[in-house]
This record gives sequence, C-alpha cells and structure tokens, in this order.
Amino acid sequence: MAKGARGKVYVLFVGRHPGIYQTWAECGVEVLRYPRAIYQCMDTMEEAEHALAEFLALKSCTEPKPEAIPTSLIVREEA
Repeated sequence: MAKGARGKVYVLFVGRHPGIYQTWAECGVEVLRYPRAIYQCMDTMEEAEHALAEFLALKSCTEPKPEAIPTSLIVREEA
C-alpha cells in the first residue's frame, strides 16, 4: 500500500481519538497532554491497519463486560 507523505504513518492506540494518521502533526495533536498515550510510527498503511486491528482485538478480549462488573462498585448519584 501507499506510504504516508514522508514514508510513515502513525497509529494512535490510546489517545483522544485512536486511529491512523498520515502525519505527525495530526497524530501529535491527539497525544499532546494526554497522559499515557500510546502510539507508534509505521512504514506502511498496511502495517498500521494490522497493528491497530490486533490492538483492538486484544483490548476487546481484556475489557470487562458491564455485567461482569460487580454492582456494589458502581456509585450512582441522584439528580
């Protein structure tokens, strides 16, 4: 697949708007002052798409389902 403008694309795994960005300027805005942002530079769009898909698949396997969270830990505020 085609490479980014400088031969690189950026995968944002954890940040304001996770996804694939063509330039560091676009990706950098999403990680600036975002604690523990996770991102990686890739050589091709294909590599970036594969890495993001793998990350999302692993994330969906490890996140607890809402019914698995004990209700005793949920605090609801009255309006």
